[in-house]
Amino acid sequence: MWPFGRKREVADLGIVDEDGFVDLDLSIARIEREIGALAVTVAARHEGVQLAMRVTVRAEESPGQDLGDGFVVYPAVVTLASTGPASDAFVRVLAEAWGIGDTPSGMVSSLELTALALEGRPDRIRHEPVKLKLFHETNFPEAAGGATDEADENEDQDYFEMYLNIDVTAGRFRLSEKDPDYRQAIIRGLGSHPTTV
Repeated sequence: MWPFGRKREVADLGIVDEDGFVDLDLSIARIEREIGALAVTVAARHEGVQLAMRVTVRAEESPGQDLGDGFVVYPAVVTLASTGPASDAFVRVLAEAWGIGDTPSGMVSSLELTALALEGRPDRIRHEPVKLKLFHETNFPEAAGGATDEADENEDQDYFEMYLNIDVTAGRFRLSEKDPDYRQAIIRGLGSHPTTV
C-alpha cells in the first residue's frame, strides 16, 4: 500500500490526441488524507518544465443513484487547486495543447466542481480506480426582475463538463475531454488573467 505523504516518481506529460479529443496524462506524485476526502498532487514534466495541480475528491454522503440496468453513479465534490508556478505552467500547457490562443497567465487558486463517479466509488478512491464526470456551473445573482439575458449568456459560456480518471494504486491520472466545445470554458475556469488598470 502506498503510504500517505510519500512522493512518487514523476513521468513526462502524456498528450493523447485521438479523433479530435486531446487528453493529458500525469502521474500521481503525492496523496494526502483530509477529513472526509482524499487529495492527490498530480504532476508531470514537459519540455523541461514541471507541471502540477492538487486534486481533492470528497465523497457525498448521499447514496448512489441507480440510472437503470444496474448503472449506479455516486456524487462527489472535486476541488482543483494551484500548487504554485507548476500549476500556472500546467494550465498554459493545457491551453496550448487545446489550441487556445488566449493563454492564461496562470491558474486560479482553486475551483470547486460537482462530480459524478461513473466507474468506481469516490469513498473507495484510495483503493480502486475512479472515473469522474465533472460539471462546472456558475450562478449569477438575480436582479429584481430576474436574471438578465446577459447573465444567461455568460452562464452558458462558463458551463463545462470534463472527465478525470484517477487510479491511486497505479499512480495514474488522466484529464479527458467530454467535448472539444468546452475547451474555452475550461481554460477560463482554470485560468487566471492579469487585471488591467
